[in-house]
Amino acid sequence: MRLQILSESLPNFEYHKSLNPRLWKKDVLIIKVRKKLEDIADFYIKSLGIDKSKVQDVLIVGSNANYNWTPSSDIDLHIILDIKNKAEYDSLNIKKLLDAKKSLLNSEYNITIDNIPVEVYFQFKNEPFSNDSGKYSVKFGKWENKPIYKPIIYDESSIKKGAEKIKRGIATLIAEESSTVAQYRKMKEKIKALRASGMHENREFALNNLIFKYLRNTKIIDIFHVAYGKKISKELSLSS
Repeated sequence: MRLQILSESLPNFEYHKSLNPRLWKKDVLIIKVRKKLEDIADFYIKSLGIDKSKVQDVLIVGSNANYNWTPSSDIDLHIILDIKNKAEYDSLNIKKLLDAKKSLLNSEYNITIDNIPVEVYFQFKNEPFSNDSGKYSVKFGKWENKPIYKPIIYDESSIKKGAEKIKRGIATLIAEESSTVAQYRKMKEKIKALRASGMHENREFALNNLIFKYLRNTKIIDIFHVAYGKKISKELSLSS
């Protein structure tokens, strides 16, 4: 599989003066949208056998809770868990198990709101969010952190440079038959770290987070995940 060189302009980087009108009426979540998101959260909570008393909140975050939404933006629905003994959960890798089960459900079902894909995440209550991004409580029907209209200023050349480095690494993995699952796993962690570093900096528009968004919006991450899945399937299969 051959990956094309990045285009000259940054794709799907938009900033609007209002929130996505398919979800919001001014800054209030449309009632039928809120109800359906509650249903989606309840489905995931029940499907994964989570005690509902441990659910502190259900939040919309990301681009669709901010002014930088685009036609390709998902609805990021975060289910916030209030776990008293987080150290025990960490030692048992409960979060990783939840994420794995959640990923299976996300891939099994194509859930949308007005044709906008819904991505569900589980998060412990003390895990960081970007301070400059919107957070809306679906559970309580109010803003936990209201977004501020502030057009994005970014260094286009730095975004392209960072994205191109990751893209070439992915292209090399896919092109070389000798690439191993361990190498793919290392690349997956590198991509994940881009997103995480933006969160740790508490900035939705931190450079690494913008690089991640670029890779996602140009479908490079999708291409990687498909190739990664094929590599695992091949390595775990036995041909006659």
